[in-house]
Amino acid sequence: MANHPVIGIFMGDPAGIGPEVIAKSLATGEVHPLCVPVVIGSAYAMELAVKVIEAPLTVGTVASAAGAGRNPGRIDVLDPGNLKPEEIVTGQASAACGARSPPLRCPHCLR
Repeated sequence: MANHPVIGIFMGDPAGIGPEVIAKSLATGEVHPLCVPVVIGSAYAMELAVKVIEAPLTVGTVASAAGAGRNPGRIDVLDPGNLKPEEIVTGQASAACGARSPPLRCPHCLR
């Protein structure tokens, strides 16, 4: 695993399906033999997703990708801390969550 590439996984809208899809994918254990996964987004949203799918996973916040993603039983999240848990209502669109999702298109193309 030491030579595996670190893969950053953007969760998208924290109130959308991204966190749940990521949790389901990482719960299979099939990703870790191929790469070192590190989720980028809200750790709280990942915790909610893990509860929804009832996976035997824990969620932890990391400050960097160094040393992260090595435990298949833990989802390591680089959380920018720019979203409060009360701003996340799963399944509901909100300006707060949308504003903190990565852009879907190249910013240079939005001119």
